[in-house]
Amino acid sequence: MDFTIINNQLTPRDRNQIFSDLQYEPGETIGGDIQASPSFLLPGMVDALSFLYKGSIDQNIPFEILVERGVRKAINQEKGAQFGVLNVDLDIEYVNQHNVEGLLERLDAGEEITNREAETVVRYLFRNPGLIDEKYDKSKIVKIITDMVD
Repeated sequence: MDFTIINNQLTPRDRNQIFSDLQYEPGETIGGDIQASPSFLLPGMVDALSFLYKGSIDQNIPFEILVERGVRKAINQEKGAQFGVLNVDLDIEYVNQHNVEGLLERLDAGEEITNREAETVVRYLFRNPGLIDEKYDKSKIVKIITDMVD
């Protein structure tokens, strides 16, 4: 597939046609036993990014640079030269459960964490709500993070 041709030649109308043709009503049968959902396109788009990530790593190209340049190019193509974007900043932080549990232990012990670390904890707990109930003082951790936001 030639992404340069697709990227440079498809008009917004063409792109809209492609993506709108892939939108289904929630619960509608797409094929076989596959049911549509409001986020039906999301898994395919995630897989596309995953594929690009793997390819960039295989070619020793930092993924952040690939995404930054792609976003900048897309914005500049859509907005035109007079609104040209000079910089796109993307910071990808890899966090695993072990890191989050260490942050939760620090919070549970009354230690402070940075705002960035607090964001990481909140994001992780949103995806894994049962974790905090199992091991930590939930009200204490919620209070510390809430106080940080205020």
